[in-house]
Amino acid sequence: MENNFNRVIFSDEVIFKLDGKSVRVWHKDDEAFMLEEKFDPYNKEKIHMWGAISNFASFEPYFFEGHVSSETYIECLKKSLLPKL
Repeated sequence: MENNFNRVIFSDEVIFKLDGKSVRVWHKDDEAFMLEEKFDPYNKEKIHMWGAISNFASFEPYFFEGHVSSETYIECLKKSLLPKL
């Protein structure tokens, strides 16, 4: 089977907390680590962003306002993703 990524869209979302305590941890599955951090999903001091890349189009980043629900996520995809397909 040929690996052809010409029609694949890679997307992700991230939350940047504005209190200076954003933490990312990359590790191998077999490595033990401990991360203790309380996360308040309703903290107003954050920026929630969605983005995507592909071989055939560039997608504008989308910044969510307020709490992200299935309805707001669908709205993000309608505004940012669908116009380029």
